[in-house]
Amino acid sequence: MKISKIKLTIALGISLLSVSMSCLTANAQSYTYSLWDEAKAAPDAYEWSKSIRGKDIGIGTIKGISDLYYRNGKLYIAMTGKIVVTDSDFNYLYEISEYKTSEGSDSISNPTCVFVTEDDEIYVAEEALGKIIEFDKDGNYLRTLTDPQITGLESVTYAPSKVVVDENDRIYVKAKSVYEGIIELDPDGSYSRFVGANEVTPTLLERFYRLIATKEQLSRMSLWLPTDYSDIAIDQDGFLMATVKDNSSDSPIRKLNSAGSDIMPEYDTISAAMGDYEGDNSISQLTCIATSSDGRFAVLDSIRSRVFVYSAGGILVYTLGGTGKQEGSLNSPVDICFMDDKILVADLVSMSIEVFEPTAYGLMINNALKAQGDYDYETAASYWEQVYDVNPDLIAANLGLGKQALRSGDYELAMAYFKACGERESYSQAYEYIREKFLNKYFAVIILIVIIFFVLVALLKKVYKKLSKTDKYQNNNFVKILGKIRYTAFTWPKYMMSHPFKAFDDVKYENAGSCVFSVVILVLFTWANLIKVKYSGFIVNYENTAKINVPLILVSTLLPYVIFIFGNWAVGTLIDGKGSISQVLKITAYSLYPAVYLYVIGSIISRGIIYDERLFVLFLFYFPIVLFAFYCFVGIVMVHQFSFKKGLASVLITIVAMLIIIFIIVLLVTLVSGFCNDIMTIWDEFSLYYL
Repeated sequence: MKISKIKLTIALGISLLSVSMSCLTANAQSYTYSLWDEAKAAPDAYEWSKSIRGKDIGIGTIKGISDLYYRNGKLYIAMTGKIVVTDSDFNYLYEISEYKTSEGSDSISNPTCVFVTEDDEIYVAEEALGKIIEFDKDGNYLRTLTDPQITGLESVTYAPSKVVVDENDRIYVKAKSVYEGIIELDPDGSYSRFVGANEVTPTLLERFYRLIATKEQLSRMSLWLPTDYSDIAIDQDGFLMATVKDNSSDSPIRKLNSAGSDIMPEYDTISAAMGDYEGDNSISQLTCIATSSDGRFAVLDSIRSRVFVYSAGGILVYTLGGTGKQEGSLNSPVDICFMDDKILVADLVSMSIEVFEPTAYGLMINNALKAQGDYDYETAASYWEQVYDVNPDLIAANLGLGKQALRSGDYELAMAYFKACGERESYSQAYEYIREKFLNKYFAVIILIVIIFFVLVALLKKVYKKLSKTDKYQNNNFVKILGKIRYTAFTWPKYMMSHPFKAFDDVKYENAGSCVFSVVILVLFTWANLIKVKYSGFIVNYENTAKINVPLILVSTLLPYVIFIFGNWAVGTLIDGKGSISQVLKITAYSLYPAVYLYVIGSIISRGIIYDERLFVLFLFYFPIVLFAFYCFVGIVMVHQFSFKKGLASVLITIVAMLIIIFIIVLLVTLVSGFCNDIMTIWDEFSLYYL
């Protein structure tokens, strides 16, 4: 055992040295996404090795190549007029072009897909001819599967473009212009059911337009059709993998179980597998998917000619390819497949098979994923450590190391790794162990401190009651000032929260409340929100706290409420509201008063909670919004002397006024910025010629 570990360490050390050298020449196109959805340059996990053309195989040209499939040491190449079979070194073995059926001779025309079962039975899809042909392992014809005659689709021309078969000989077909999902056929080729139908999700605008459209307009409008699939595959566990044509979907890669439900793993902050993306939506056109025996799967983006490779858990581990003229770039890729550790890409225009081989860095990732799949977590962690040394931004490496640290009981290290990859549930598990250990050790001390605190508070209250009755205390100027501050900062706001209608009526008729303290509340609210955004605990904080723009947070927090104050006052003036701007300031600020406390309290509590307790903190963060809406509406009705309906209308008009004010501000800033840029340009030109 010791000898094997020594060998592993030496091998990893050599690999790390090789990776370090490869990083110096890493292709700028290689990248991964960080936790904050930033594309970050990464070492090449795969590098272009060679191009395989027809002459290398001994078949002339690879004309009209459409699909690749590798199984049991053999590569199957679908191209115009035939299926060519080679070994793993691309040596020609045989081809399937013409074959004999019970009805006579026939031939391969324009195959769109080739699939091979574990028993080496070959399935070929002919989309244009509407059939799937099955051959044995030697290329001998077995049968032809034609239109399964699905009820309701009699008018649709059957055009199977992709086919896969599971271990139970169930046949799955992706057919052109069939939007009900993937067709499942029984082993005898008869129709069974549809699997994984995509849901139609029309926008609110589309729904509204259909409600008001005439019959003639509706007849001219396109139907609400589900998004079609672009490719299908079977993974090592027998799950159906599929890509969706929609390049704006938030889940363009699906992992379908036997019920047709998408079970692709989802993470709290790690983005779903979707190629390139902006926000929550993919911007890639994923046209192909391939799976490997170790659980990895790869998808092809036809827009950028890029291949994205993911772990079995749906986490991006590396990319390869891309457009360009340098080695490793792709012109018109149409299909991809795994060949052991190699990745093959079929290029239609170049009539070639581009071969990519793993670098030492990529090989370590593959080995780590394979060890994880074999439940050999110690070996996987050894590889992940080497990967982490080269690329600490790789989410998969942080996740793998975090889980191993959690298993080994190094909870603080596990928390660090989980925080780096945004895995909050696992982070919570590690933190729970630490918290439990701390409480078990210091519980008695904590209880003693709490008891002492309450005893001191009780004693201080008793002393204060006695002291407050003396003339010296009551006539002290400093005490009087403190009393005023206490009333302004605590007593009246507390009264406002418990009796909002009476309190805001007092604002209107008795000038209750303080404008100065209202400004203080706005400042405190801005400060409390900054604390919430920057310093709340990791379990509830989804911000990149290391790169928070503090001035931007402060301005974006305060400015909307300032605009609301002026907007509501202006609207009130236009619709006969009785409130002054100082009164609108008071009701706005005092309505935010609870948020100051709740934000700070929530931020403090959030530092000590686990994942299952996060809802309480989220309640403390979001409930102030409800309180603000309630108190502010009551205040508007009372100070402007509006009815309920008129008060509601004034709020809606105020929102419109705020949008107008924001538009004017943005317009002015743009104009001033453009003017300043013009002045600077003129000055630069003047300086160049005359100074």
